[in-house]
Amino acid sequence: MIEDLLEKYSWQMAESNPGGQGASSGIVSIPLGDACEAVIDTGNRRIFIESDTALQPDSREHYILDIVLPHLLSHDGHLVLHGGFVVSTAGGIGFIGPSGAGKSTLTASFLDDGATLLSDDTLLLRREADGVMVEALYPSLRLFPDSLSGVLPDSGETRTVAQYFDKRRLDFERTAERCRAELLFHLEERQEGQVEISLRRLEPGEACMALLKNCFTLDVASRSELGNRFKQATEIARDLPVYALRYPREYERLAEVRAEVLALASRIRAGNAGSGR
Repeated sequence: MIEDLLEKYSWQMAESNPGGQGASSGIVSIPLGDACEAVIDTGNRRIFIESDTALQPDSREHYILDIVLPHLLSHDGHLVLHGGFVVSTAGGIGFIGPSGAGKSTLTASFLDDGATLLSDDTLLLRREADGVMVEALYPSLRLFPDSLSGVLPDSGETRTVAQYFDKRRLDFERTAERCRAELLFHLEERQEGQVEISLRRLEPGEACMALLKNCFTLDVASRSELGNRFKQATEIARDLPVYALRYPREYERLAEVRAEVLALASRIRAGNAGSGR
């Protein structure tokens, strides 16, 4: 899968470290954990993984697909979000938020309602004539063991995501690569003692900031890269409804959360149909 995706986006693995003395300009490093980093030659579009310890195949796959490649696609001009996306009876629904917010768990729970999973991790958003289109980088679903037992107890065989943490990867067949987004949810930290499910539509400026906080950026010092990211996020925040979502982090409440989300998505989709969008 790694080689196919790199070829699709015109990147390749390097056989030796392109950095160091005498290196060309355009060398960027991405830390990948203890004693490990990705060295990126942006000019020649090459990637080298430098590690002081032997990398297991699953860890190498995780580093490249979940960390390195999303940053490279951002460098190439894509708006790349860290989030999950499902195709439901009410249309395409996305979930973004900080690490640990519960994106993967909530996304996976929609499989109980017959939804199709695009990805739980990396989303490419593009504003087109028909609306905001979402493309998954690759079919991904990664869950901690407690989430697996809580939302997908009959998930079957899983495998290690990486050698340094406990998440498990579920492989599944891709049934769709892209879909129009009806709305996006930004998962926010619930208030202490909160028991109700809270939905609030974000103003365009708030939605833009939520998108920017959850997007990948390779070179944070690049004015052109940051400017392009801001322009994309502004346009999408203007066209796509974005809601703040707070809910109790309890597995038994997820069915209620899904019902609220689907009801809202259905209303928005019906309104779009009525307006001819």
